[in-house]
Amino acid sequence: MPDRTRIGGSPQPDSCANTESGETATSSSAPDKISAPEGTVTHRSGPVPLYLIAQAISTGVHEHGDRILAVHIRRTRNHQYLITLFTGKEEGDAHA
Repeated sequence: MPDRTRIGGSPQPDSCANTESGETATSSSAPDKISAPEGTVTHRSGPVPLYLIAQAISTGVHEHGDRILAVHIRRTRNHQYLITLFTGKEEGDAHA
């Protein structure tokens, strides 16, 4: 077993092989703007109460069908939610 130093009586794990400092990241590197892929269309509904989320998504699925790429649900206030459907390009009816 490798020799580990102790700080305050607790063993300290070995540092990662790919870092020199052995510390964790202190800042995030997320981009300033995150957007949907090109060619997508956004459909929003809301605010929707919690008990109607399933019905609102079902309506969106019936309306947009196989074109749905992603569904985002975000809580606002007073147990209300915003539902965003991301769909592919509108190229006619999907069930034609």
